[in-house]
Amino acid sequence: MDVRRYADLFLTESRDHLTAFNHLLLEWERDPAAPEPVGGIFRAVHTIKGMEATYIQGIITVGARTVVLLQIGRLVTSSERISLEAIQAEPVHG
Repeated sequence: MDVRRYADLFLTESRDHLTAFNHLLLEWERDPAAPEPVGGIFRAVHTIKGMEATYIQGIITVGARTVVLLQIGRLVTSSERISLEAIQAEPVHG
């Protein structure tokens, strides 16, 4: 898992949904009785929340694999860098 790729995707998608959220909030302010902006606001926030949960779970998975590989001596560390390449190439089975 390339965490940077997913971070960039998460940020891009979140910005798009926050932009939609802002537009819908202004629309709702203009017409408080309109149900459409409320539904759109809910969807935008819910989508960001779902993307965040998926992204965080991916980071947790990478972190857990790093710990396991360090513990069994299959991942060599240096003071400057930990290579996460092994995590992607070598799945850890329980």
